[in-house]
Amino acid sequence: MKFKIPLSKIEKRLNVLRRIFDELFIYQKKMLMNKIFMLLCSLLLGSISFAQTKQITGVLVDATSNQPITAATIKVKGKSTSTVTNAEGHFTITVPVGNSTLEISSVGFDSKTIDVGANDNNLTVSIEKNMKDLNEVTVTALGIKREKKSLGYSVQEVGGKNLTEARENNLVNSLSGRVAGLQLYKTGNGPTGSTKIVIRGNNSLGGNNQPLIVVDGIPMDNYQTANNTSEYGSFDGGNGISDINPDDVETLTVLKGPAAAALYGTRGGNGVILVTTKKGTSRKGLGFKFNTNYAVDNPLLYLDLQNDYGQGNDGVYDVKSQSSWGPKITGQTITDWRGKSVPMSADPNDLKNFLQTGK
Repeated sequence: MKFKIPLSKIEKRLNVLRRIFDELFIYQKKMLMNKIFMLLCSLLLGSISFAQTKQITGVLVDATSNQPITAATIKVKGKSTSTVTNAEGHFTITVPVGNSTLEISSVGFDSKTIDVGANDNNLTVSIEKNMKDLNEVTVTALGIKREKKSLGYSVQEVGGKNLTEARENNLVNSLSGRVAGLQLYKTGNGPTGSTKIVIRGNNSLGGNNQPLIVVDGIPMDNYQTANNTSEYGSFDGGNGISDINPDDVETLTVLKGPAAAALYGTRGGNGVILVTTKKGTSRKGLGFKFNTNYAVDNPLLYLDLQNDYGQGNDGVYDVKSQSSWGPKITGQTITDWRGKSVPMSADPNDLKNFLQTGK
């Protein structure tokens, strides 16, 4: 079966489709124009925003040594913009055009704020060291730096300057009266004699109660040379810590008790003495220190010896005897070890004449 559509209806339908396509074209054209307009606006606003900021560069140095300061924080006040200085102390930061303020901070230094003008593009900034903050930091076990107020155990530090004010040949002797709970047992063997160190009393009856000595993070052998006395005398050439020159010490830190020295294990059970030596520092020009020390040693006390009875035993003179229980000295004539006849007498200064001045 065939149907015939009138031409007038076909034209009406074509006109409807033409109007639809025209409207779609106009809509797409408007949408494209809107997108182009938004893109132009964003570019314009971006250029305006870019024109309202600028980049400045600078270098941050120590006010005392004029050396660059690394890892310092530079922040624009009132903004979230910030940066840090590199290994040479240089920094680059974006700031608003016009006047702005930079906030500068670094560990161990005083904080500082500086005003940046419209014509400032390259800055050189110096800040002062904060010695008070540095003194509140101490070196604990294994060289770890901690704030003193955060420690849960007893730590006491002695500066190197205090160790050289009243000089001792043995470094540890300079701690006498400076560290609470530390006891020093000195020998009477002169400048090279060894010293026994005990912190907070003895922990064992038979073992070694001396603390562990750590120099720049390395445990050292605090050897003992003193031997037991006998009829032939004894020998004492000092102990290990006496080999350290007090002038080379920056700080000396005493860690008291097992809690403070736990990281050193059983070796630190009697406490630990941390010795931090001086390090070379960069400075302007040539710098050196010269120090010399000369000591004279004489006995303070002498033995109180009797000078009433002569050589021998049971009141009888004997030239071969090592005792002094011979006859009472009255000036009687005797035969001495040379075979000569001499009057018996006592020399009250025989010990003083025997001992020489230690230099």
